[in-house]
Amino acid sequence: MNKKFLSILLFAGVLSVALFSCQKHNDDPYAKNYSHGYYPLQLGRYVIYNVDSTLFIDTNCQQVKKSVQLRYSVIDSVRDRYNNLVYLINVEQRKSDTGVWKIARVVNVIDTNNMIQYVENSLRFIKLQFPVVAASTWLGNIMMDIQDSNYSYFNNWVYTYSNFKQPWSNGLIKFDNTVTVNQVDRTDGDTINKQSDPASRTFAKEVYAYNVGLVYREFTHWNYNPKFTAPIDTCIKGYKVVMRAVDHN
Repeated sequence: MNKKFLSILLFAGVLSVALFSCQKHNDDPYAKNYSHGYYPLQLGRYVIYNVDSTLFIDTNCQQVKKSVQLRYSVIDSVRDRYNNLVYLINVEQRKSDTGVWKIARVVNVIDTNNMIQYVENSLRFIKLQFPVVAASTWLGNIMMDIQDSNYSYFNNWVYTYSNFKQPWSNGLIKFDNTVTVNQVDRTDGDTINKQSDPASRTFAKEVYAYNVGLVYREFTHWNYNPKFTAPIDTCIKGYKVVMRAVDHN
């Protein structure tokens, strides 16, 4: 084979590999910071969720169930006094997938490079800690004012990563690359029989998909405080919420 032709072939081969590598790199905006891919924060990004909630009412032993859709959209960003990017997230609600979106609230998400802080109704959660490493732990609610009795049950939650880079289905959509954040799994008292002693149940976990964000959330919190006066029946008080991603861009 002509040496000059061979040199051209080798050069073309190297060039094609370089171009492929470059293209592959550019296809992943998180190639240099992989962990951030689990919480995309580009302007215009959105995720739509089916949200099923149950409210436990102790006064009449009633369970009220409600289903809505929520759309979380990144609409703007500003810098805080520490020069961290603060993203404004529009939360819109509708009763069904054919209804009209209505503004429900605005939440803030702060990217500090080593964590994601989520702020809603003055409650600040450390949703993710970077880098994402299997089995690593952190106090996700440590920035919250738990002196308020309404929020005391958030005390000492130890968040833990599991199922890192694993496929997972939220029951509606399957995602190829996810990580689970186990937030709390706490039971106090006899939560099954619930007779003469107080009892409570708190459970929370979230699942994040790469280049999508939050795709599943489950949050249960209820208390049982027995009454010894009429009415005789005593019931639990609290709520359960399940969010499942159904669409995103």
